[in-house]
Amino acid sequence: SWPQQLPPSAVSLPARTKWGYLLFVDGRKIELAGERVSFGRYQIDTGTQSLRPDIDLNGLPESDTVSYMHAALSSSGGSCILSDLNSTNGTFINGQRLEPHKVVLINDGDMIHFGRVACTFRKT
Repeated sequence: SWPQQLPPSAVSLPARTKWGYLLFVDGRKIELAGERVSFGRYQIDTGTQSLRPDIDLNGLPESDTVSYMHAALSSSGGSCILSDLNSTNGTFINGQRLEPHKVVLINDGDMIHFGRVACTFRKT
């Protein structure tokens, strides 16, 4: 009979495509997948909401220089872009401070600093 039902195991959601990773100075590696990834420090707010970035940088050396919502990395059409989310201590690419909310193209091997937390961007 038509249409034929597929068994549940044959139906799969699109995988979150990995497009890169960050390699931190302490050896930690964080995979980047999906359209947009936010970085910061998880903070439980005593008020009404919690600030929860996609990637929590708490626990890394110098993480106290990272804002709660610090920066975002995105991938679209093979290009990778970084934007600072108006952080207190800045986001830097190869030593150049980003203007808040302005997107900048990043390349494989670029050095990124979230405040004083350093990592290298690698494209996959």
